[in-house]
Amino acid sequence: MLLVAFNRPELVEKRLSEISGLEIPCLYITVDGSKDGKGKKVTTEINKIIEKYENKIPIRKNIREFNVGLATNVTEGINWVLKDYEDCLIIEDDIAINDFFYYSAVETWVKNRKKFATIGGFGSLGIPRALTKLPMLNMWRTTPFFSAWGWVVSRETWKLYNLEITKDDLENHLPKSRLWNQLSPYQQSKFLKRFNRVEENPLFTWDFQMQFLCFRWDLENLLPIIRVNENEGFNDNRSSNTKSRPPRWIIGKSMHKGIFISKTTPKLVSQLLQNIDSNTWVGLRKPLKGKRLNSKISVFFK
Repeated sequence: MLLVAFNRPELVEKRLSEISGLEIPCLYITVDGSKDGKGKKVTTEINKIIEKYENKIPIRKNIREFNVGLATNVTEGINWVLKDYEDCLIIEDDIAINDFFYYSAVETWVKNRKKFATIGGFGSLGIPRALTKLPMLNMWRTTPFFSAWGWVVSRETWKLYNLEITKDDLENHLPKSRLWNQLSPYQQSKFLKRFNRVEENPLFTWDFQMQFLCFRWDLENLLPIIRVNENEGFNDNRSSNTKSRPPRWIIGKSMHKGIFISKTTPKLVSQLLQNIDSNTWVGLRKPLKGKRLNSKISVFFK
């Protein structure tokens, strides 16, 4: 397991408290360095927190002296783990993890690691708060969309990853992709804008490149119907990408206990959830045009 951290000591302590209850071979922790002198105090505090757990968890750590940015910290951390292990579960310090997700994902990944790019814990649907204390059933489903909030990748798949996306990739390789050609022209244009930003600056981000990998090599991902972890980093000015409030589409609560059904998700359910994926965290909703008939009824058309 890889824990990616930066400047939030209290979140690092929460993650270590959660992870200490899991049976893991080794926890790798990569902590990015400070951007200024004041940040070194935070890095020192994080290191002290890690030291408290070193007798509870097998830990290897890399405390950076200087800031290298999120893209480098994440990708070099994954490279570091996959030198020693065939698979890596990646969480950032704001991604809550629980034993239900960990053991279910590991068991499923062992059986399916050669078929998919990743397995993740953050699907788009939650469960109503009133039902969170009840044991419930969940199912894994396939999707072409990558979710970066708690995920597992194999060494074999990670070899296909590259921070750089070239013009040759976009002009010659991407158009041959089956998954890419299933997208609407509007969706393709949205992704191309993102991939072009990466081409201009490979360190702009790291997760667009993972989505490109899925399209480029026609690899789908496994996600749960009901999400099994949470992102606690929203509404935090210290965050890199989640400074604002949680999006309205993150409804309900995550499932922390229950049973995963090994049967294949019904095709209709899988297609419905893939459509929800494309309209939620990947932000591909196409504006609807319509003519308003009265205050209660609108007719929409493309």
